[in-house]
Amino acid sequence: LPGRIFCYVTPFGVGNTYTDLLGSEITYQAASGTMFENGDPNGLPLYGTGYRASYAAGSIAYIQCAAILFSGKFGAGAQIDVAVTEVAVSMNFNRITQYSYNKTIESRKILTNPRAIVKCKDSWVSIYIYDHRWSEFCAIFDLLDFVSDPRFTTESLRLLNWGDFLPLLEERLKYRDADEIVRVGQAARMVIAKVATPLELATDQHLASRNYWPPGDKNELGPLFQLKSSKFGRPRVKTVQDALLFGGLSEVNRKNLPLSGIRVLDLTTAWSGPMATRLLAGLGATIIKVEGPSRIDDWRGPISGGLSSRYPDLDPGERPFDRCFQFNTQNVNKFGLTLDLKDPEGVAIALGIASKCDVVISNFSAGTLDRLGLGWEAISKINPSVIYLEMPAYGAGGHMESHVALGPSMEMASGMAALIGYGDGKPTITGPAYLDPIGGFNGGVTLITSLLLRDRLSRGFSIELAQREGAMQWIGEEIIAAKIRGTDRIPHGNSLTSAVPHDVFPCDGEDEWIVLVALDDAAFKKMWEFFFGDKLKEYFQYETIELRRKNQQLLYEKLANSTRQYHKHELAENLQRLGLLVSSVFNARDLYESQYLRDRNNLKLVTHSIAGTHLYQDLPLHIAGLDTSVHRPAPFFGQDSNLILAEMFSISIKKIGELREKFGVVDLPIRI
Repeated sequence: LPGRIFCYVTPFGVGNTYTDLLGSEITYQAASGTMFENGDPNGLPLYGTGYRASYAAGSIAYIQCAAILFSGKFGAGAQIDVAVTEVAVSMNFNRITQYSYNKTIESRKILTNPRAIVKCKDSWVSIYIYDHRWSEFCAIFDLLDFVSDPRFTTESLRLLNWGDFLPLLEERLKYRDADEIVRVGQAARMVIAKVATPLELATDQHLASRNYWPPGDKNELGPLFQLKSSKFGRPRVKTVQDALLFGGLSEVNRKNLPLSGIRVLDLTTAWSGPMATRLLAGLGATIIKVEGPSRIDDWRGPISGGLSSRYPDLDPGERPFDRCFQFNTQNVNKFGLTLDLKDPEGVAIALGIASKCDVVISNFSAGTLDRLGLGWEAISKINPSVIYLEMPAYGAGGHMESHVALGPSMEMASGMAALIGYGDGKPTITGPAYLDPIGGFNGGVTLITSLLLRDRLSRGFSIELAQREGAMQWIGEEIIAAKIRGTDRIPHGNSLTSAVPHDVFPCDGEDEWIVLVALDDAAFKKMWEFFFGDKLKEYFQYETIELRRKNQQLLYEKLANSTRQYHKHELAENLQRLGLLVSSVFNARDLYESQYLRDRNNLKLVTHSIAGTHLYQDLPLHIAGLDTSVHRPAPFFGQDSNLILAEMFSISIKKIGELREKFGVVDLPIRI
């Protein structure tokens, strides 16, 4: 049918050897690499909660459909292929790139971040303890004796002795209220958050101050984002130059991408914001990523180098900030500019760039851009049609508006972490920073929606996407159910009442696992026959789901004794041939070697002039006939400053030279 968009959302995508395999949330998380890192070091891997992989796939489907509608280029129609498993892989911590860099395999058993989840007097708190603020942290919380303790004098020693440190920290904080701990820590700009349960969100003071909940006693969530202001302004006319200016963008299939000609001023850092702009870049937008001379993107890592596992061959090299796998994965297809936004001249140039862009995006705390002179009022005066998106952690208007946050602390505050755990009451976060890609996908949805509205209404918009509120949408059914019941659901590992088994079981080898799921009695019978043949007398103890629930512990012991005899991939393939819902629990090496991801064209060999040539994980974007893949490596620091300033925005070479003389534009970060 001409003019129609056909969007297929399936577990493994269409037209490949995996198309007919079954999928569910636990198998998506197992196959994504995230589950391997999630949970207690001495416990089973945990899949998480809800239907987050499916929400992610829905977001990716929407972004591509909306981008096609926005472009108006597809009169003959379009076909989109979204694979939930591939989308879930895109949300892991860039582990394919890391494994390609240095063959490191991270797991829940390896502690690389100084993050503590601590029981205090009335709740749980998440605390991230930066190395350079260790002494200050100890002083604030009356832990000065920790400073001189030889087990804790450096971050590497603290991580090595975390099993000693955590109980001592919990002992000191167990008589203090969670709200007090957060208040004291946030006053010192430390990343500390209190866990919120889904039911507690209904009475959350910050959400109430922001008028988040719909009026009346409705069982509904508030909006994904809030429209703060708008102005009449006709969209900037896109020119051929936008699509052809930079090398590597002149191929026909890149020019035909739906967002070709859209310009984005990217003031984001770390993962959530850069993921949002990476999605737009994959669909053809030109992304101008700005970093300060002394305020580089957090994901470049320390200027002088950090953990060796971040770098190719475990070597930081002379320019560690250009060799970090995290930055180099999330900033492909972008152009890099250094500009001092604390200097009036730098701000003036940024305003000039913003005047010729369609989108300005940041993920700083609420109010940061206003203080820099780059707020909505300043930019909309010169570009009233701009889409101006801020992605703070908690949003303006309540007592948490200035709180600093990372993905794990936002997961604690969003209600998610309270739904993940082993049944002992302790909340568990998902992998290293699962809220970041959620924020990135929400940012992509918000931006493409705003572009559609701008073109239809001839208005620019100021939009706030509070990342905690965005994450709440992904467990909306849990939040609403808790409000209706008046109680929170208590998690019990990977178990579900609707399916037994629904869990992970050990396989041959160290920390090797397989997920087994029986959604009904017929599926369980097939599973039983595979493992135990015709032992019908025993089978009758587990024949129905009620019996399996009653005898679950004994059943799990029997299954575990059997699965230990198999290699996980071999076992998964055998059971999948029977039509069963199973998956290996993938680690970084498994993903790197995945034939499925190669068949999906998801792994790309990319040459970076400083980091070298490695395999990178791509985005799960598939529009038939178009190339949405990596076509340009992430920029090394300051790489495109002259090109962007002179060629795109006609700033004179003399002025650029003056900026370089005063270190407003640099090619090397400035240590402060």
